Amino acid sequence: MKDAQRVVNVLRSYIGREWERVKEIEKQLARDELNQATATPGGQPPASPPAVPSASAPAASGSSLTEADLDRQARAILGVEPDADFPTIRKAYEKLEKRSRPGKFPEGSPESNVAAALRARVDWAFKFLSRHASEVEKRFSSLEID
Repeated sequence: MKDAQRVVNVLRSYIGREWERVKEIEKQLARDELNQATATPGGQPPASPPAVPSASAPAASGSSLTEADLDRQARAILGVEPDADFPTIRKAYEKLEKRSRPGKFPEGSPESNVAAALRARVDWAFKFLSRHASEVEKRFSSLEID
């Protein structure tokens, strides 16, 4: 029984080491993707995180953004079509929310700051696009009943 336990421990160790290596590769790919998505045309990351649109920004700043402009901007952030239904919007939000978690990066790093700004934009876009969806649709639209 001792030999079998030794084999199990060696396999656990190997799997654990490989798991950590895969996680590091995923983190590096996420950093690279984040840097690529936020890079300026010259290839350098922006000096400051991108601005987060606010639902009250047009009223507060007196800008000329209309409801249609904000809707178009929110759909562009989430990458959904103009005729997308709520489940499609929710899936796009969940995918982007998961990918832009600041906790995936070291605390206080530039990547973490950019991820936080991107997360805020994604949150704003989802709230803006889901403001007209009914509570019933929000709760039950993602259920799959066979």
